[in-house]
Amino acid sequence: MSNLDNSYITPTKDSPIFMAECDHFGYLSQSIHYKDSVIECADDNSGACLNTFALSYESAIKYLHDYLCSEDGQWAMKEYPKAKFSIYLIDGSQDKRLGRYKTQKVYTISSKKATQLLNF
Repeated sequence: MSNLDNSYITPTKDSPIFMAECDHFGYLSQSIHYKDSVIECADDNSGACLNTFALSYESAIKYLHDYLCSEDGQWAMKEYPKAKFSIYLIDGSQDKRLGRYKTQKVYTISSKKATQLLNF
């Protein structure tokens, strides 16, 4: 993908990205803070556009907890009391078997646990 301009972040092992997801409604966005990310796919050299949530583990945890404390996060936990919110590390590595980028789950918190820990 040599035609990429500077409007995307390309995750690498030295500079990974983190994505956040709720198992009931999908990815959480931080597009106000970060550009989207693009990773080249193994088989056809096309790009997968990813939603960048954070650029460090610490920031990802903080942003997720900030989200859960927000009005939107509190609504989501009440609406989906069995939901799990997860953070994934993506470093640009390819899963050659699947022909896509690898994700590694690095943190998960349930609605129930978040409610207990964050004192709602």
